[in-house]
Amino acid sequence: MDKLKMQTANKAEENFKKLSEMFPNAVTETIDENGEVVRAINE
Repeated sequence: MDKLKMQTANKAEENFKKLSEMFPNAVTETIDENGEVVRAINE
């Protein structure tokens, strides 16, 4: 019997990748409140 993974796809990551492909100049890196480097979309 096959077991189901019971997880949803990460749509935010998929959307970020699509946006970064369409608008590569809009992607940047920033530092969050914990001091970690995170990717972001410029407004």
